[in-house]
Amino acid sequence: MRTKKHLVKNIVTFVMAIALVISMIPVMPGSIKAQAYSESGFLWNGVDGSAFVNTDLDDKPTGSCWYVITDNEDGGKSKVVFNQADPYGDGSTIKDEDIAMYSGISGTAVLDKGTLDYNPFVYICFDIYGKDENGFPIPVDISDYWKGLSISYMCDCDATLELGLGDDTDARIGYANPNVKLDANANGLVKAFEWEKFSQPAWAKADQTISSGEALKTLATVKIKIQAPTSRGGTFHFMIDRIGTLGSVPYRVVLEDKGYIITYKGVDGASFENSNPNRYTIKDSITLNNPSKEGYEFAGWTGTGLDAATTSVTIPEKSTGNRVYTATWTPIYNITTSAENGTITVKKGDTEVTTANYNDTLTLTATPDTGYKFVSWTVKDKDNNDIPVTDNTFTMPEGDVDISAEFKASSYIVTFKVENGSWEDESADDIVILLDLDKHYLTADQIPSVGENPEYHYKEGSWNIEPTTDVYIDENRIFTYTYKYIEEYEIVSDTISELPDAQNVSFSDNKAIDDARRAYNALSEEEKNKISEEILNKLTDVEAAFLALVKASKENPKVVTSWAELKAAMAEGGAIKLGADVTDLEKKDGSHLVVGNGNYVILDLNGYTINRGLTADSNIKRGYVIYISSSATLDLYDNDSQTEGKITGGYSNGEKGGGIYIYSKGTLNMYGGTITGNTSVVNYNGGGGIYNNGTFNMFDGTITDNNAIGEGDGGGIHNNGTFNMYGGIGSGNLTFGLTVI
Repeated sequence: MRTKKHLVKNIVTFVMAIALVISMIPVMPGSIKAQAYSESGFLWNGVDGSAFVNTDLDDKPTGSCWYVITDNEDGGKSKVVFNQADPYGDGSTIKDEDIAMYSGISGTAVLDKGTLDYNPFVYICFDIYGKDENGFPIPVDISDYWKGLSISYMCDCDATLELGLGDDTDARIGYANPNVKLDANANGLVKAFEWEKFSQPAWAKADQTISSGEALKTLATVKIKIQAPTSRGGTFHFMIDRIGTLGSVPYRVVLEDKGYIITYKGVDGASFENSNPNRYTIKDSITLNNPSKEGYEFAGWTGTGLDAATTSVTIPEKSTGNRVYTATWTPIYNITTSAENGTITVKKGDTEVTTANYNDTLTLTATPDTGYKFVSWTVKDKDNNDIPVTDNTFTMPEGDVDISAEFKASSYIVTFKVENGSWEDESADDIVILLDLDKHYLTADQIPSVGENPEYHYKEGSWNIEPTTDVYIDENRIFTYTYKYIEEYEIVSDTISELPDAQNVSFSDNKAIDDARRAYNALSEEEKNKISEEILNKLTDVEAAFLALVKASKENPKVVTSWAELKAAMAEGGAIKLGADVTDLEKKDGSHLVVGNGNYVILDLNGYTINRGLTADSNIKRGYVIYISSSATLDLYDNDSQTEGKITGGYSNGEKGGGIYIYSKGTLNMYGGTITGNTSVVNYNGGGGIYNNGTFNMFDGTITDNNAIGEGDGGGIHNNGTFNMYGGIGSGNLTFGLTVI
C-alpha cells in the first residue's frame, strides 16, 4: 500500500536494511561511506533500557533513538500507546523509561482510518546514521559490510520490516521501499534476513525499481510498519526486544524472558491514576488498577479467569498465559433540581448526590425558605414523562431527571435592612419579621430602633419607607434605613470646628491644628469652596494663635534647673531652656522625660547636660532619656556656642532606644546638641543613641559614642520610620563592638 511523501519524510526506519530489486536508480551523491570498524555490525538490546540504537558506523555513536511515525498527516487517527500512558503521536521519540519497563518496545498500535483512502498504519523507526542539519535521515553506504538484519519480536498482526533510503531516493522510487514480511505471532519469534530477502512491493512501477546493490549504498532508516489488514483498523499489540545486523540476535523465544501479555479492552476514553502493566512473568503478583471515565461508573473487570464483573482483580504469582481483561461500565445519569422559595436535597442512602445509576432509590428533602411551606414534587425523565414520587422517594430511570419542588407563602416576610452603619444594638444583620397572612400591620415592638451608629464618613440618614404601625402590609416588604454619606469637605469642616477657640490654644493642640490644615489643603478647589467662611476664619485664627504662642514661648522660655522642673515643663509643652545640668535622681523605670501625645516642645540645651545617670547595674527596662509620644513633636536646640549641650546616661536594658525613643507618628527635629554615652540592650532593632519609629529630621548636632548591645543594631540610630539627614555628624557609635557611622 503506498504512503504519501510528507509522511515518509518524517520516518526514521526501524531496522537497517535495503531493498534489492530490478533496475538501477542513481544514488544521491553525498551518502556516507561506512568505516572499516563497522564490520562487526551492531545489536540493540532492550534489556539495556535505552531507546538509542547505536549502529557503530563511525568513531562516534551513530544512529538515533526509536521514534514513532503515524498516518495522522494524511488524515488518519492512529497512535501508539505504551503502558496506558499518554499516546505517542506523529514524530514522538520513545522514552528510555518505556523501554526499561519491559526490556524492549512493548505497546499497542491503535489503528484508526480517519479520512484515509488506505488502511491505517504506524511505523516504529530508528535512523542508521542520524539526521542532517535540516532534520532528514542521512543515507549511508554499507554495501561492503553488513549482510542483512536480525530481529526478535512478536505482533498480533502481520507487519513488515522496511528499509528507508533517504528522502530523495525514497521519492525517486515512489516510496516503494524494499521490505520483508514479519509474520504475526503471539509467543515471540527471531527472524534473520539477508539483503536478498528484501524486495520492493508488487505495486512498484517499472521506472521506480532499485537494485539491491544500489539500495545498500543509500541506507538511511530502518522501520517496522504495523498496518491494519482492513480499512476498519483495530488494536494490535507488539513487542520488539532486539534488532541488529545479520546473526547478531540469538534464536530464542521472546516470551521466555518477557513473560505473558496482558491485553486491556473497554478502556477507550478512560484514565488511570496509576497505569497497569502490559506484561507479567510467573514471578509477578499484580493487582489491577481500576480506571475512571467521565459519565460512567466503573462496574468491574471481566475476562481471563473471571466469572463476573469484578472490581478487585489480582494475577497471583506463578500464573501463566496471555490474559485479556475488559473494563465494564454503568452509565451515570444527571440529576437537575429547580425550586423557588426553597431548596432541594437528593440523597442515595445517607449521601447527597447530583448523579445516580439506573434503578437507584433516591430520597428527596424539601427545605422551604423563611415564610414559605412545601407543597408538592414534580420529577420528569429525559422524555418529559412524570416519575412517581412516593413518601419523598423515587426510582432512578434510565436517563437524566429534572426535579422541581413547589413552595408557597405561609406568611408575609417583613425585612429591615441597615446600610452604612448599624442598629441601636450595633448589629448590622437583617431583621426579619414573619407576619401572619391574616395580619396586615406591624406592632411597635417589631420595628427596630436605628440609633446613631454610622460607619466612618457617614451620618444620620433616612428610611426608604418609614416603618410605622399604620403601614398596611399585604405582601413581602423590605424597609431599609440608609445612613447618609458625609462629603470630604464636611469631615474637614467638622475637624476644624472641633479645634479649640483661638484664645484657648495650647501646645498640645499642635497636631490637631496641623492635621486640620493638611486635610483642608488636600481638598479640591470645588470642595474648598463648600466650606463656610466662618469655619475657614476659625482655622486661620487658631493657626495664628498657635504661632503667637510659640513665638512668645521662644522669646520667654521656661528656664529649668532640675529633672522635676524639666519633666513638668515638657508635659505642659512650649519652649524650655536649661539653666543648669539636670540629672534623674530617681533612676527608676518610668522616670524618663516625656513629650506627651500631640504635644509640642522646643528644648534648648543651652550648653548644659541632661543625664539619666543609668548604667548596666541599674537594670532599668525603659532606660531612655526622652520618650516622644504619638503625634508629639520635639525641636532640639543647643544655642550656647561655648559649651556643648548633651543628652546622656540612658541605658535601656531590654528595650529599644538608649537616648531618645521616637514612637509611631512622633517627630524629632534636631537642630543642635550632642546625643552621646547612651546604650540599648535588646535582641532586635536596638538604637543606642536614637530608636526612630516615627520621623527624625537631623539638621545639625552630633550623635556619637553610643552603643547597641545584644542582637539589636544601630549603635547611633536604628531607623524603623522616616529619617532625613540634612546635616550634623554621626560617628563612633558601636554595634556588636563594631563602629557604625
